Amino acid sequence: MVLLAGLVPSVVALFGIVKVYESRAVSLRTAEIQNQCTILTNQISASHYFEDTSQEVVNDSLNQLTNIYNGRVMVIDDQLRVVKDTYSLDEGKLDVSESVVRCMKGTSTNNYD
Repeated sequence: MVLLAGLVPSVVALFGIVKVYESRAVSLRTAEIQNQCTILTNQISASHYFEDTSQEVVNDSLNQLTNIYNGRVMVIDDQLRVVKDTYSLDEGKLDVSESVVRCMKGTSTNNYD
């Protein structure tokens, strides 16, 4: 019984430490991705990518970002039209999802799963 009384607080403390570490790791990764996206956004803006989506430099950067973070990148214009989708599923379609609309209004959104 004494062993159990010492083990329970240790397990609870361990789970608390793991949760704090996970939260910190997610925050750091989110900040890193946001920085990369800011750089990419500046590159897209400077190159007038919305007029010509065949630009290899920008497309290579999009694909590199997708590969590094094992995710999907979508470039969406101010009319909510998907200009580029690294999964090539939604190009030309409208994206009126809640997170996209909030981003267009200037509200930051993050989702960790």
